[in-house]
Amino acid sequence: MRAIDLHWLWERDKWLPLPDLVYRQDGSGSGVYYPPDPSPFFLEDGNTIAGLNGIICVSPDHNDTEEAVANTLAHEWRHHWQWHSGKPWTPQRWAQCSADEYLGNIAAYYLRSRMEMDALLFSVRAAPSELSSEWVDAISARLQGYQKTT
Repeated sequence: MRAIDLHWLWERDKWLPLPDLVYRQDGSGSGVYYPPDPSPFFLEDGNTIAGLNGIICVSPDHNDTEEAVANTLAHEWRHHWQWHSGKPWTPQRWAQCSADEYLGNIAAYYLRSRMEMDALLFSVRAAPSELSSEWVDAISARLQGYQKTT
């Protein structure tokens, strides 16, 4: 990945401590943010890190392009910013679903959590990807459906 692809990380939020970055499968999504914690975080090679500034895990299974990695980093970086800005944020998980239910579940997931929606919109602005744009379109369609029924 070229340095310019993540240039926005240095231009914004320079006051934030840099989290550790781990590239490994962790959960069912493309990435996850772990808030600062002095407890040992176990790496696949058996080593540990403390994660005193937080940890961003990026999954190789869901990030097969530079665009996807940059988008995932932007999304998880926003959770890092939320944590250090005193914003209430709790990691959320959701179950895997059929292809027919996928976009509806994505829209419902992001509409349930202001912090997840904030992270999604930040990642779309900072490092857009085809997938995150598809998710925003699904959310927009869901909101238009709400407006028609009210």
